Amino acid sequence: MENSIIGSIEILDLDYKGFGKSEMGTAMYISRSYLKSFILIEFKAGRYRVALKELKLIQKYDDGLSKE
Repeated sequence: MENSIIGSIEILDLDYKGFGKSEMGTAMYISRSYLKSFILIEFKAGRYRVALKELKLIQKYDDGLSKE
């Protein structure tokens, strides 16, 4: 695609603390996971659009409460 950037996010640590939340105040599936996704950035005159596609949560570790 012309005027666009396509890429992937392999391991993004979700920053729930940056939103003023604690691990106990955040859903377990978010606080204990990384994000993996495809990203598309499209440019037009004076504008841009960012789209994340195929979002997947990758569990950071196994514990007694959850399984991957």
